[in-house]
Amino acid sequence: MKKILAEIAYDGSKYHGFQIQPTKPTVQGEIEKALMKINKKKAKIHSSGRTDKGVHAKKQIITFNINVNIQLNNLKKALNAILLKNSIKILKLKYVKNSFHPRFNAQKRKYSYCILNSDNYYPWESYQAHYVNKKLNISNLNQMAKILIGNHDFTTFSCKKDKSKSKFRHIHFAKFKKRGKYIIFEIIGSSFLWKMVRSIIGTMLDIEIKNESIYTFETILKSKNRNLARTTAPANALFLDKVYYE
Repeated sequence: MKKILAEIAYDGSKYHGFQIQPTKPTVQGEIEKALMKINKKKAKIHSSGRTDKGVHAKKQIITFNINVNIQLNNLKKALNAILLKNSIKILKLKYVKNSFHPRFNAQKRKYSYCILNSDNYYPWESYQAHYVNKKLNISNLNQMAKILIGNHDFTTFSCKKDKSKSKFRHIHFAKFKKRGKYIIFEIIGSSFLWKMVRSIIGTMLDIEIKNESIYTFETILKSKNRNLARTTAPANALFLDKVYYE
């Protein structure tokens, strides 16, 4: 059997996250069911990481093995014929070495968060965006974002159920950008704790909305106290954009 890498995109709105669960719909569950129809036996998926309930992906990376003789282009078409109706799409397939693992070989991950910051929008535009009715100051937000760059203990922004042994993570890039009626927050890190990105965004937005000092954010980060984090931002506006490999 050959190992296949797949770049996939999905709308996470109707799923209880990426990772398979016995009684709830998940992205992994849908893909494994589709592979079962083609492979005639279970094909276990490995991913670059889990996304939470409601979170989307533009380029998630997964691997799997199949034992049927089929060209990759035909396999892609067959999988999309099944998956597209479930808001999942295979973007690309290629063979990789058996030693490759999408999670452990990943160097960096990029997420983006979409904030709708205008009253002039269509109802469906808030479907994958977080609406904030106060005009946001991007300069203030970016001063807070700069504080994230480097190696930090992110205990403050970790979920209480996160079982990671270390809460230290390295952030390579973090910036807010204006795009029409939207403000997009982009962040690139070595890896992220459970719900870390949404907790960071929720805290920064709350500080900006309440006109608090940007140094409040730095104090909260350095406190390593989860109770000081503000409301976690909604999942519907978060996207896994890209996974970086050597």
